[in-house]
This record gives sequence, structure tokens and C-alpha cells, in this order.
Amino acid sequence: MAEGIFLNDLFSLGEKLPWQASIVLAAVSYFLFHQLALIPPVTGVEALGQSATWQVAKFVSTALQYAATFALCFGAVTSFVKSRGNARHLDLIKLKRAQHQSLS
Repeated sequence: MAEGIFLNDLFSLGEKLPWQASIVLAAVSYFLFHQLALIPPVTGVEALGQSATWQVAKFVSTALQYAATFALCFGAVTSFVKSRGNARHLDLIKLKRAQHQSLS
């Protein structure tokens, strides 16, 4: 449940940022989570507690290297579509304003 909320927050962040920034953030998050997922396991009985902690971090990082990247990329796509829609809407407003001024 908490991961779903986290991914929803990442999607919202990707949606609110400019799409270029969301793509860069997705690449950075993939790289960071991938590096955490590559941590070699700790061996030995004396480091069993530390090993369990790192294994949980490795498991979460393995899942998030893809999930966080996809959430940010989908947010970037949404941001791009919204920005294109806003640009078209702004062009339409400018066109109508120019037509109105030419009639006056």
C-alpha cells in the first residue's frame, strides 16, 4: 500500500514538473536505485543483522528501479500532453484576440 502511495506521488511530481525535468529525474532515479540493487550480499554469521537490512534495501531498490522510472515517465508524458494542450489553447486565444482587434 505504501509503495502505491509513493508511486502516485512520483507520478504527480512528474506531471507537475516540465516533461524534460521529469525525464531527467526518471533517469537519475533509475541509476540510483540500480546502484543500490547491485550491492553484493553480506556473507558470514557475524553480519547477519546487517545482511538482512541490506537484503531488504536491495529488494526494494530492485522493484523501485523500474516502478519509479515508469511512474516518472508516465508523469512526463502527461506533462507533455498538458503542455501541448495549453500551447494550443493559448494559440487559439491569441488568434481570437487578433481577430477581435482587427474587427475593432
